[in-house]
Amino acid sequence: KFIELPWQEFDRKQISPTRDTRLRWMQSVIRCTHYVHGAGERQYLNEADAPEITYVPRADISEADKAYAGE
Repeated sequence: KFIELPWQEFDRKQISPTRDTRLRWMQSVIRCTHYVHGAGERQYLNEADAPEITYVPRADISEADKAYAGE
Protein backbone atom coordinates (compact mmCIF):
# COMPACT_ATOMS: atom_id res chain seq x y z
CA LYS A 1 0.00 0.00 0.00
CA PHE A 2 1.26 3.47 -0.75
CA ILE A 3 0.17 7.06 -0.40
CA GLU A 4 0.04 9.30 -3.45
CA LEU A 5 1.56 12.69 -2.78
CA PRO A 6 1.02 15.86 -4.78
CA TRP A 7 3.71 16.76 -7.30
CA GLN A 8 6.44 19.06 -6.01
CA GLU A 9 9.38 20.66 -7.72
CA PHE A 10 12.75 19.18 -6.82
CA ASP A 11 16.36 19.76 -7.68
CA ARG A 12 19.56 17.76 -7.78
CA LYS A 13 20.48 18.68 -4.21
CA GLN A 14 17.45 16.79 -2.92
CA ILE A 15 18.12 13.64 -4.93
CA SER A 16 21.84 12.95 -4.66
CA PRO A 17 23.17 13.27 -1.13
CA THR A 18 26.89 12.77 -0.73
CA ARG A 19 27.93 9.73 1.22
CA ASP A 20 28.82 11.78 4.30
CA THR A 21 25.31 13.33 4.38
CA ARG A 22 23.34 10.32 3.13
CA LEU A 23 22.28 9.11 6.57
CA ARG A 24 20.97 12.52 7.67
CA TRP A 25 19.17 12.94 4.33
CA MET A 26 17.64 9.47 4.52
CA GLN A 27 16.32 10.10 8.02
CA SER A 28 14.77 13.40 6.97
CA VAL A 29 12.89 11.61 4.19
CA ILE A 30 11.98 8.10 5.38
CA ARG A 31 12.83 7.98 9.10
CA CYS A 32 14.12 4.43 9.05
CA THR A 33 14.53 2.32 12.18
CA HIS A 34 17.26 -0.02 10.88
CA TYR A 35 20.15 0.36 8.45
CA VAL A 36 21.85 -2.67 6.92
CA HIS A 37 25.38 -1.63 6.00
CA GLY A 38 28.24 -3.20 4.12
CA ALA A 39 31.82 -3.18 5.36
CA GLY A 40 32.74 -0.20 3.19
CA GLU A 41 29.81 1.89 4.39
CA ARG A 42 30.70 1.37 8.03
CA GLN A 43 33.85 3.42 7.51
CA TYR A 44 31.98 6.62 6.70
CA LEU A 45 28.61 6.30 8.46
CA ASN A 46 28.32 8.80 11.29
CA GLU A 47 25.98 7.15 13.79
CA ALA A 48 25.71 10.44 15.67
CA ASP A 49 23.68 11.78 12.71
CA ALA A 50 20.93 9.27 13.49
CA PRO A 51 21.35 7.64 16.92
CA GLU A 52 17.80 6.25 16.82
CA ILE A 53 18.73 3.78 14.06
CA THR A 54 19.75 0.19 14.78
CA TYR A 55 22.80 -0.54 12.61
CA VAL A 56 22.96 -4.07 11.22
CA PRO A 57 26.08 -5.37 9.45
CA ARG A 58 25.38 -7.11 6.15
CA ALA A 59 26.60 -10.71 6.07
CA ASP A 60 29.82 -11.23 4.16
CA ILE A 61 29.50 -12.98 0.82
CA SER A 62 31.89 -15.86 0.44
CA GLU A 63 33.42 -15.93 -3.03
CA ALA A 64 31.95 -12.52 -3.85
CA ASP A 65 33.40 -12.72 -7.36
CA LYS A 66 30.96 -15.59 -8.03
CA ALA A 67 27.92 -14.02 -6.35
CA TYR A 68 26.47 -12.36 -9.48
CA ALA A 69 23.42 -14.27 -10.67
CA GLY A 70 22.65 -12.35 -13.88
CA GLU A 71 21.76 -13.76 -17.25
